[in-house]
Amino acid sequence: MISVIVPVYNVAPYLPRCIDSILAQSFGDFELLLIDDGSTDASGAICDEYARKDKRIKVFHIENAGVSYARNYGMERARGDYIGFIDSDDYVGTDYLKILFEMMQGENIAIAQIRSVSTSAETMKFIASDDRRLVFDAEEEFKDMMLARDFGVSANGKLYRREVFDGHSFPVGKVYEDLDTVPYLIEAGRNYAYSSSVQYYYYQRQDSIMHSISPIKIDHWLEGIDKLYKFCSATHPELVDCVLCRFVNFAFSTIVNNLFEYDDYAFQANEFKARTRHYWKGAWKNPCLTKKERFRTVLFLVDVRLYRTFRKLWLKFKKSAF
Repeated sequence: MISVIVPVYNVAPYLPRCIDSILAQSFGDFELLLIDDGSTDASGAICDEYARKDKRIKVFHIENAGVSYARNYGMERARGDYIGFIDSDDYVGTDYLKILFEMMQGENIAIAQIRSVSTSAETMKFIASDDRRLVFDAEEEFKDMMLARDFGVSANGKLYRREVFDGHSFPVGKVYEDLDTVPYLIEAGRNYAYSSSVQYYYYQRQDSIMHSISPIKIDHWLEGIDKLYKFCSATHPELVDCVLCRFVNFAFSTIVNNLFEYDDYAFQANEFKARTRHYWKGAWKNPCLTKKERFRTVLFLVDVRLYRTFRKLWLKFKKSAF
């Protein structure tokens, strides 16, 4: 019923944890496609070892071409009615596929998503949670995704009807490929399901691509935002404030906060602010932003150094729950 696609690239220390969590699923009718994207460590050998032990696993060794190509490659070879993606350094709870599959049986459900949390734990840790389930129509789903409430832009933590990807694929060679893909899978007339059960655990590595920044990454991210803004302006003009809210919040988490440790932080932050001036205009009064988010925005727009000072103080005293 389900094809789980896992792109694999140089993640030998984390890969067994990921695979073990998938094989431990309470829902058993799935195939696991491990796409070894030209790994130069032991990742490829680990994939082959697991495949010899479990017939549900299929391994494909390809030349390194990036996560988008690996996902597209997996979709072309997947046999399931439903498709899901899991990153090879993440792991999932025992009922991950079971809950997603159950929600997909609802009326006209195109995509189901489950709650995810970030963790830095080296071993698998699970947290208890409820299983509150919601159903959204297409407009509610798009708005919720832009506001990063229940639904997110990440391709992971979701289950898709196979036909949702007809005419769509992940952009090869682009960073932030999910931003360029997932919002465009939402179709009018379809429904979207969500469960609050914590079943996807996103492992935060300091050497992860998401914890570094470069001019090309900023370019790719802004290209994705520009595309999304134009798309929303043409199809959902009443939701433009939501897209601008998405820009503001993710400008901090994706770009600005990742510039903190750079020696030329102030220069790069100010350059980014100037380059995206049209998106910041009026942001402090955007009705989609919370008071806290507006305060953060004002600090950054007034003085980038002042924002960094407040941010570091907040992180210093913040208590980490997991």
